[in-house]
Amino acid sequence: MKLGKVIIGISGGADSGVSAFLLKEKGYEVVGVNFILSENHSSQKARQIARILNIEFMEVDISQEFKQKVIDYFLGEYLKGRTPNPCAICNRKIKFSKLWEIAETMGADYIATGHYARVNRNPFGLFKGIDSKKDQSYFLSLVERRFLEKAIFPLGEKTREWVLNMADKLGIKHIVSSKGSQDVCFIDGSFRDFIKDRLRNELKRGLIKNKSGKILGEHEGIALYTIGQRRRLNISTGTRQYIISLDPIRNEIILGDYEDLIKTEFIVKKVNWLCERKEVEGKVKIRYHTPPFKAFAIPISDDEVKVLLKEPATAVTPGQIATFYLEDQVIWGGIIEN
Repeated sequence: MKLGKVIIGISGGADSGVSAFLLKEKGYEVVGVNFILSENHSSQKARQIARILNIEFMEVDISQEFKQKVIDYFLGEYLKGRTPNPCAICNRKIKFSKLWEIAETMGADYIATGHYARVNRNPFGLFKGIDSKKDQSYFLSLVERRFLEKAIFPLGEKTREWVLNMADKLGIKHIVSSKGSQDVCFIDGSFRDFIKDRLRNELKRGLIKNKSGKILGEHEGIALYTIGQRRRLNISTGTRQYIISLDPIRNEIILGDYEDLIKTEFIVKKVNWLCERKEVEGKVKIRYHTPPFKAFAIPISDDEVKVLLKEPATAVTPGQIATFYLEDQVIWGGIIEN
């Protein structure tokens, strides 16, 4: 008995491949979609996996939209002295809306991805995946609720180790990389080299100063630096100094002590509410690779929240994603302003 048709994003990795298998095994009619992101894109691995799993497969070229909404956004934020999270933005602006657009066209009931997260339908809720080392709910916190309500995450109850073992049993492990998905799919190499190459005509050298305004040296362009950075500054002060402020208008970088990075509150804008909009006490995650902090979240407008930390945090960085949790449930996600 078929449970309905589901459109799943197939990247060519183990996670999406095993997800497609699990959906098919459960009784869904599965269609795999591989998004073409650039002229150098290859769908070979995704196509091989679909062939092995015996599911329908299609390619969809979204390269122009991806460049405009993700890559240009990524570069533009760095030029403003901010540190973006392109994966979360892609999920918000492209991946889920495109999957649902295809689903509607094909008369499908659901969409799916290989994210390690869980979603409940009645009552609705987005939750962390059970594998704490791979949980990816943070990257999904900006996705509109209307798309998450149609989403299935087959790996939410699985561990990465289990997925790799299953990929081996299915005969697809030799096709995929065991490293999992990259932090940023469109960068092959370092962030710094990518930004230097793409913004070579817009990077302008400027001054590095301390809090008192004393000139300490020169930087190579605001876009190459981030809050909290202390390496690649090419200065010597006798004490450990960190970037505490980036001023794109004056094209200046301000250095300070570690204590200057400590914050007990900050503002989050463009908040995507996945639960009732109200004051809540829980935990906030300000970077994917750092543990969450105990905090209060106080709405100050429809899409703006003040976060009051119960314990101090360092390097709260404008442009990064803040995701607020009540235990394992995502309450909202937004973009850190200051």
